Amino acid sequence: MQFLKTIGQKTQLTGYGLLNFVHAGTQSEKQMMAVSQNANFNTAAVNSNKNPGKNFEVIDTIRFIAMCSIVWGHCNLGSETTIYHSSTDIILQSIVLQMGKIGTIIFFLISGFLIGPKIQSYTPLLFLKLRFKSTILPWLAFVVIFTLLNLVNSLPLNTAIHHGDLKQILLTNAEVAKNSIFYFAYWFIVVFVISAVVLITFKRYANTVWMGLVLGILTLFYSVNLHYGWISVHHTKAFLGYAFFMWLGIQISTHYQKFMRLLNNISWPLFIGGFVISMFIACSEGFYLSQTGCADPYASIRLSNIINSFIAFGCLFKLGKVSWINSLDPRRLVYGVYLLHSVLIYEMISFYTKYFNNKYVVHSSVTLLFAEVVAFVSILSTSIILVNAFSGKYTAAFYRELDSSLDKARQLATQVAFSLNPANYINRLSVQGIYRVSRFALLIMLPCLSCFYFLSRLFV
Repeated sequence: MQFLKTIGQKTQLTGYGLLNFVHAGTQSEKQMMAVSQNANFNTAAVNSNKNPGKNFEVIDTIRFIAMCSIVWGHCNLGSETTIYHSSTDIILQSIVLQMGKIGTIIFFLISGFLIGPKIQSYTPLLFLKLRFKSTILPWLAFVVIFTLLNLVNSLPLNTAIHHGDLKQILLTNAEVAKNSIFYFAYWFIVVFVISAVVLITFKRYANTVWMGLVLGILTLFYSVNLHYGWISVHHTKAFLGYAFFMWLGIQISTHYQKFMRLLNNISWPLFIGGFVISMFIACSEGFYLSQTGCADPYASIRLSNIINSFIAFGCLFKLGKVSWINSLDPRRLVYGVYLLHSVLIYEMISFYTKYFNNKYVVHSSVTLLFAEVVAFVSILSTSIILVNAFSGKYTAAFYRELDSSLDKARQLATQVAFSLNPANYINRLSVQGIYRVSRFALLIMLPCLSCFYFLSRLFV
């Protein structure tokens, strides 16, 4: 993990580490634009004084719950590939898979909601410039790490290296890198950036109905394509299919008071009933697509999942903020969890597959549900712990305390040494030198050990 922190130090923003890109925004970006962080997982808080009446605390709650849905969806190793014949197992399997698909749509809605107030101030280049250090660069670092983990276990790569086939080595690296982006969680940033740039490019039409219709038709095309397979059915490649949800988030932000009146006029029984019914329809569509041989039957771009996600978003917005969730500081936490959880899941796969994704052993849906709950709790809690441990907020405090303690120890050692024999023993300069060398060794040694770990995985 020190390896991750070392990367973070190279991409730090005003002293913040790699995993701390979900805080309220850097000072320089705040000066350039009051809401420069209003996009993606690491969106900044919009100044409530500039947007009176808007409840941005509920966004933090929704953000965390949506991330939990995404982590849950990525922990279903075994559930998605198991074929059941019992109706009870099929129903439970469908519910388990569907619960992991709601968060994706919600995140695009949140992104549009937060980018909306300042979209007219952006240009595509300015947006990419502001996103580069805080979003794209850490994303790229974790894509590289995730790709390396895949490469060290790649049988085709090891075979190509053994035969000295340079062409095959390059092709394998390219294929693994592509799969790391488009078939795992890291696809989101690619689609998010494309969607945001499209909306910013046509920002003069951002609040027009016809633009919503155009984007909605594109989304509908991807939804129908799941049933017919005209193009790739993988939702991770629906590059223009999610811009509609960001546009809708912008409309919610623009017409916030109307949106809140609408939520207040819908009773909880109606909301809950709508969620249950839409959940049943979404599970049914997912099961139907799996029966037809669709490669991505529970894709988040399904029309039924879109409706289910909209209702879930409305329920969460109506519920309001949850204090204990907000106490976790989701703005700072969520993007780090997003970047890190795929790496942790990959490291867990070898153990998990041995017991729960074995084609020779078919576990009941209840057993797989229990296994997924254990995996979800383990991955989410470990991700939160690591993000907190390596985020700028905590590392800065740790190093302040470390510097203070070492400084006091150095002063005490110097006083003792001088009191014993100031002429022949240690002087103040040498004590400072020892302290600096020891700290430098500490910062260099652990990253080197991390690199040695990757190399050992590759060649041993």
